[in-house]
Amino acid sequence: MQEKPCTIYSNVINCIVMINVNKKENKMETKYLSVVDTAKLIRKGLKANFPGVKFSVKSDKYAGGASIRVRYTNGPRTVDVEAYVKQYEGAGFDGMTDYKYYKSHYMNANTGEICLAKCPETYGSEGVDNGIPEGQGWFPISFGADYIFVEQDVTEEIIEEAIEISEKQYPEIKNLIEIHKTYQGDAYIETNAFLEKFNHSHEARMINNQVYKNIKLVAQANYIMGGVK
Repeated sequence: MQEKPCTIYSNVINCIVMINVNKKENKMETKYLSVVDTAKLIRKGLKANFPGVKFSVKSDKYAGGASIRVRYTNGPRTVDVEAYVKQYEGAGFDGMTDYKYYKSHYMNANTGEICLAKCPETYGSEGVDNGIPEGQGWFPISFGADYIFVEQDVTEEIIEEAIEISEKQYPEIKNLIEIHKTYQGDAYIETNAFLEKFNHSHEARMINNQVYKNIKLVAQANYIMGGVK
């Protein structure tokens, strides 16, 4: 089997896609990627998939594992960013059984695509054991980051716009939401005033959730339309 050249990431992590083949047994050797190099790969992918958004991607090694924290201001929803970065997680955790399990992946040397290879069975679900994908350029890879966390900050402008929308939806909360700015330049809201006014009722909590949802939606809409960054 002939090795495939590194066509995409040669300048990122010393050509991580070099495929080592054991010709005698015709098996591919798994490439191990450190948490630092995984962070570099994620940073490059985020830039390509979410243009215009400034991401902070920091790796952290500690006793028993490693993780990556992704942080950004405004922009797309966290669920969309998580959908991309979570594919690089090398482990998972089952809270029902208090069990940490490890994943393995395949990566394509030509396209940079990633797919799950193996994941052990967890509580209430079946394990995954996929064969190598069809096509050329695939090789097994192990990512050094156990977990990847995503945090989104928002600016005061985004919050003000979201509160205006929320107060039109729920006039009863008008002037009951406080905005606080942080030293980093982003902002957050305080909703205790209207929650207490309505005795933390089920309806009040639903409104509270909608206000936070509106902030995320406004940030996403501004990003899509090229507005506030």
